[in-house]
Amino acid sequence: MPDIIVMGRNYTSRLGMIRAAGIAGYNVKVIRIRNSANPETFDEKSRYVQEYCTVDEHDTDRLLELLKQLAAKSSEKQIIIPTDDNSAFFLDEYRNSLTDSFLFPGMLNPEDSVSYYMDKKVQKELAEEVGLPVAKGWKLSFSETGFTVPDDISFPCFVKPEKSIRGRKKDMLRCSTSAELHKHLDKVYGDYRNAGISGDLLAEEFIDIHKEYDLPGFTDGEMVVLPFFIEKGLTYSGVTGTGTLLDCSQFQETYEKLCALVRKIAFRGLVDIEVYENNGTVYFNELNLRFGASGYAATGYGINLPEMLIKSLQGVPFSGQTGKITDRKSFASEKVCFQVYLSGKISWKELQDIYSKADFTFVQNNDDPEPYREFQKGANKRRLKSAVKKILRKK
Repeated sequence: MPDIIVMGRNYTSRLGMIRAAGIAGYNVKVIRIRNSANPETFDEKSRYVQEYCTVDEHDTDRLLELLKQLAAKSSEKQIIIPTDDNSAFFLDEYRNSLTDSFLFPGMLNPEDSVSYYMDKKVQKELAEEVGLPVAKGWKLSFSETGFTVPDDISFPCFVKPEKSIRGRKKDMLRCSTSAELHKHLDKVYGDYRNAGISGDLLAEEFIDIHKEYDLPGFTDGEMVVLPFFIEKGLTYSGVTGTGTLLDCSQFQETYEKLCALVRKIAFRGLVDIEVYENNGTVYFNELNLRFGASGYAATGYGINLPEMLIKSLQGVPFSGQTGKITDRKSFASEKVCFQVYLSGKISWKELQDIYSKADFTFVQNNDDPEPYREFQKGANKRRLKSAVKKILRKK
């Protein structure tokens, strides 16, 4: 059996992938991509981890050298599974130099690129082609003098990065007027110039969101497995903290069109689709060509999507559960829910109630308990630090 290399920045996303591969019987190695926003390494304590390495986020040379070293240790091709956009783009950019030693997700057509299909404007055009409703959008092109704003843009609009790999949360903003939009664009332009980066933005008509849904899935380019819709509950900075798994038959028409969209891209790998509902209409938002933050919900339910990918890359039939869910279950992500608690939006008692009412959670796991013990230690320290700050502010 090939070793599985899990690569990414966020420990909960890595941990979910580690466990999915581990329970399927594979040896797991981890490449943690270190950045300031994700310092935690609780996943290192998982019983499934055989080897754990850390590489700084922008040190591409070191990452390539590390992969070369890992390749030299194995007589067969190992499988790399990315858990974030940057890692997925890295594999796509360096695929020609990696394919002799590794298997990994990617486009079926070697002339295509993950970067192209992760462009939100391209995705929306493809979504419209299969009949999915989308919000009207306008491209805000970056240039040496600033962003170009189309004359026909309407307000209110919502601004976000056109490609998630170049995006930052602070680039996103609802703008109600032209003056507000230009003020925001001037700030983003200044930030980009100071950081020596560039990137286009996308403005979309603002549609009130009544409900939001995630769909984790797998595709081999032809077969598409989307086992359920996740109705989002508690969120923090757009990341799902709690969710309820819903049968796809409740959204049959949307489900069939989303499957058609995934097939149209001709990609082999894990996917994460985001849609939202307004007055009974379900709108397409975006398609990520990697697992999302709530992807472990499938494994928690008993549907091992990463194992499907691993088997597909090996050319081996998958014999596990691939069907849709038969009962309604809920989950909680401890990391995200704890962040909501620290922000003051819920009490400690409410946080504990959320954990106790969930059918399963993302970090706590009786078969792999050490990551949760480490999480609890970190959470207790942060809770104490937060309490001290509140006391000092009152003085």
